[in-house]
Amino acid sequence: MTAIAILLSLFSLELVFLGSNLLKVTTGLRAHPIAGTLITIMWTWLKSVSLLREKTARQDIPLSRFTAMVERKSEHAPVRPRSTRPAQADCRPRD
Repeated sequence: MTAIAILLSLFSLELVFLGSNLLKVTTGLRAHPIAGTLITIMWTWLKSVSLLREKTARQDIPLSRFTAMVERKSEHAPVRPRSTRPAQADCRPRD
């Protein structure tokens, strides 16, 4: 009989704590969607960075090969215009 009385008093105490914590749930519910959104953004960012790194590694070429391709002359190379600077005589300050 005393065991039942002790258990009932502990159970009623637990119900008081449960009730007080349930009142806090409504104020804490705002944090869960914000945390979930931030976690989703960070996971998406990390996944996209790893995919981009893999794609770049597949398409990567050695620097020496790249410089040889860039330095090579071709018919598609841009044309260098003649200088548009005025003559040196025109640039001197006048007295």
